[in-house]
Amino acid sequence: MLPIRLDLVTRLVGAELTPCRVVVYQYTMDIDAILQDLATKYGIIKQQLLDRAVRHYGSVSGFLQGPAMIGILPDLVLRECDKAFVRQLIREGWSFVRRADSDARVFLFEIKITEQSCQSK
Repeated sequence: MLPIRLDLVTRLVGAELTPCRVVVYQYTMDIDAILQDLATKYGIIKQQLLDRAVRHYGSVSGFLQGPAMIGILPDLVLRECDKAFVRQLIREGWSFVRRADSDARVFLFEIKITEQSCQSK
């Protein structure tokens, strides 16, 4: 049953099959954990990351909706395209959509996994 915790920052909160052969997954992500992880990767404390996000992008959500996700999204598509069951369903005419919001209900990203996106990997 949903929600299901997938890792330290991600929970699957919804899944739906559409009549157009699209599987839609909805996720919620723990922003504090993401920001702490990013700060650690950059070798700074979380408050410094927050200050830089506001200074450069106007808000933390502006940072999260753009630069913070740029390095993540291509990897998500590649990982999905590498899964045998995803490739099989795509060959059968299905596609996938993965949407994520923050735990504060701020839109973070939406990716589409289609035959075209998997061929371009």
